[in-house]
Amino acid sequence: MIQAKFYNFSEKDFTNLYKQFSPNASKSTIQTFETALKRIEKIYKKSIENLNLDFINNPDDIIKKFADTQYSKNTMYSTINMINKLIIMIDAPLTLKKKWGDVVKKLTQERDNAQLDNAKTRNESDNWIEYKELLDKVEKEIDTVFEMENIKTNDFRNLLIFCLYCLMPPARIGNYLDCKVIRDNAENLPSSHNYIIIKNMDSNPSFYFVFNKFKTAKSLGTQMFKVENTKLTALLFRYFKYHNKDGEYFLMSRGKELTQPNLTNILKKVSQELTKKNLSCNMLRHIYITHFLSENPTLRQKLEIAGAMGQTYIPNQQDKYNRK
Repeated sequence: MIQAKFYNFSEKDFTNLYKQFSPNASKSTIQTFETALKRIEKIYKKSIENLNLDFINNPDDIIKKFADTQYSKNTMYSTINMINKLIIMIDAPLTLKKKWGDVVKKLTQERDNAQLDNAKTRNESDNWIEYKELLDKVEKEIDTVFEMENIKTNDFRNLLIFCLYCLMPPARIGNYLDCKVIRDNAENLPSSHNYIIIKNMDSNPSFYFVFNKFKTAKSLGTQMFKVENTKLTALLFRYFKYHNKDGEYFLMSRGKELTQPNLTNILKKVSQELTKKNLSCNMLRHIYITHFLSENPTLRQKLEIAGAMGQTYIPNQQDKYNRK
């Protein structure tokens, strides 16, 4: 139980108590504590002594009151943290301490997440490239590679991987993991793998991706797409003719399938070489969808692209990837 004397404490009384409780606190820390108390008085339009500690009973109440003010979230965090210290100082009941401790923990997590999101946003801003500019660089690189007599398998494969995220709706990296190559019969394929199906390799080659294992597979089910881009089709033809003639998996190195970290590193390596920027899978998806939405697509087109990118289409859902 809280001692009765604390109910009539003034802002000055609590500040003196804080100095006793934290004898090593700096002058600025004490001023922050004082300011937070004065802020509570302003929000409730009552002096601390007339509030009778009512403001400590319900954390949600003071959070709602902050929402109706012009104070920033950081100011709210600072005030809530001060109240939590005050509750410890007056030795409030454990239930009250836990209630405020949980609130502080939740708000701290929210603040940390917001700071992380801001850092990501700044990173995207630094590395942003318009899709048309990216496409121009990629197509020029493909033309250069096609003119080369010899190119290392790893270099060709790496360019192909990057093109999967530029020349067709970019799926998540997981879609290309456990991706087996089907060169002959494509009927009755078990759903335990992803696949790339090669048809008419010797005459008029075409390529199809079948995605069974991916992040949103439970809601979307199996997804199958034909590679429509002519340059990507040409890349795939050369890849399977010269660099992966009989491999079990689509993307391999030294007889083993590439892992997710391998693919992540390859995307960053190629993007740095082509654009001088660090483009991750998510970044490339953001760039693509931003361009796509700028073209004022129809609902049908939105549904098709959502499926290709492994998204369940909800109106405005794609906008979370839109960075413009």
